[in-house]
Amino acid sequence: MPSNPPLDAEAQRSFDDPSRSVFCLSLRSRAEIGLMARVVQALARRSLLPSRWHSVEAGEQLLMDLQIPEISMEEGELLAVALGQIVGVEEVLTSRFLRLSPA
Repeated sequence: MPSNPPLDAEAQRSFDDPSRSVFCLSLRSRAEIGLMARVVQALARRSLLPSRWHSVEAGEQLLMDLQIPEISMEEGELLAVALGQIVGVEEVLTSRFLRLSPA
């Protein structure tokens, strides 16, 4: 399986620029009342507004995918740790992608 090619210097600078990247979080939790409200509260505490939020109930699990623009990798990782400490959240996965054009 081929690996991703390394980024050239300009692409790396763009990726490091929070205004050009989107931080993505995928949460797996128990499907229980109040869990989404606790996630919203954690975001509001940090004045963060996701540009996209998709949630689906899968049996006894609640799956949430969030996209938050314009935060740094460090801020995103700290947010992921905070979300992982919410009662009922079982797993938090993170990624980032680069927008093709600035917002």
